[in-house]
Amino acid sequence: MCMFVCACSQLFQATCGQFDKLRKREAFLEQFKKEPKFKDDLSELDNSREVVQELVDEYIASTTPDYISRGVTTHPTVCSNVYACYNIQWSLR
Repeated sequence: MCMFVCACSQLFQATCGQFDKLRKREAFLEQFKKEPKFKDDLSELDNSREVVQELVDEYIASTTPDYISRGVTTHPTVCSNVYACYNIQWSLR
């Protein structure tokens, strides 16, 4: 599992690095500027780069031992509702 996660995060990180180099040189941007969506600004490209970086960060975070419990708050009502829904679905099968 860890090999898969590491390989994926490295692949996406390399993609971000290549994007950064191309963006810095403003390579191939003329093709995008011909499209109506990118006519006025190229912020959509930058936003997409941020999303990929967040994906890399998430892959890296998933390798930590506390990843599943990180940020989880247990609320009795929510937990009981989840279990109740699960039990109802299970009984309907």
